[in-house]
Amino acid sequence: MFALTFWMAIGILAATMAGVVIGMGWYGALAKPWMRAAGLTPEALKKPDGSSAASPLLYAGSTLSQLVMAAILSGIIHHSGGYSVRTGLISAALCWVGFVATTTAVNNAFQQKTFLLTLIDAGYWLCVMLAMGAIIGFVGR
Repeated sequence: MFALTFWMAIGILAATMAGVVIGMGWYGALAKPWMRAAGLTPEALKKPDGSSAASPLLYAGSTLSQLVMAAILSGIIHHSGGYSVRTGLISAALCWVGFVATTTAVNNAFQQKTFLLTLIDAGYWLCVMLAMGAIIGFVGR
């Protein structure tokens, strides 16, 4: 049985926010190489009126996805030996290798995207998942 405790919920929320912050830093620093690798231009990321095509709804959906990821990772950590930074990091790394890196690589290969895009996107998710695992493992115990 899995019952969400106060500290687990705090860990999940903190992990979610860490994912958002890491994304801002990661893609802020790698914006130009990411756009090149994705085959995008700054103009393609804008509406005809010149404003950003990224709506608040897009960012809300991204944050919700991070929340779901953190909640599921918390359950995996719980069922893999309990909450600790060690089990958090191991669980996150295994989930990344088994699910995130593999699906990113396959999707990008079939979409004929560059290997650089795969490295940038999968690297981001590795950082996010490791941060989430460490936070959830530490706070949830």
